Amino acid sequence: DDPADPRNVDVYLFPADEVRKRFDASYAARSENGNTMRDGFGMWVKLDAGDPSVPSQVGAGLADDYPAIARFSLDELEASATPQVVEEMPVALQEEASQEEAGGSALSTVADVLTFARERIAELTRMPADAIKLDLRMGV
Repeated sequence: DDPADPRNVDVYLFPADEVRKRFDASYAARSENGNTMRDGFGMWVKLDAGDPSVPSQVGAGLADDYPAIARFSLDELEASATPQVVEEMPVALQEEASQEEAGGSALSTVADVLTFARERIAELTRMPADAIKLDLRMGV
């Protein structure tokens, strides 16, 4: 998107281990370069590709390696509209949905859907399901 006139917000889902690996690599590169990191030091890793010879850009490129999973236009966000999904449902979820359709859906209530989503997010992020908080907003 255009930094001077942004129109969209992209949403990414990164594996936690990969993010930690990149932050550790960036921290090590900065330290080896003589930078001093103090307690509470805020550090960023670029989402876009960077120059790995520059210590502050080591670990960059997450957004290049993991495509966006959703896109919100700023107009949609301001109007509380539904986001446009960028990529299709992962194959594993497609297969699970097909199996449920064949035998009747196990997801028959909003609570079932939220529980399913929480458990799936926990699997993807390797976080405990009870640490996942979802906020459902439905507009009319």
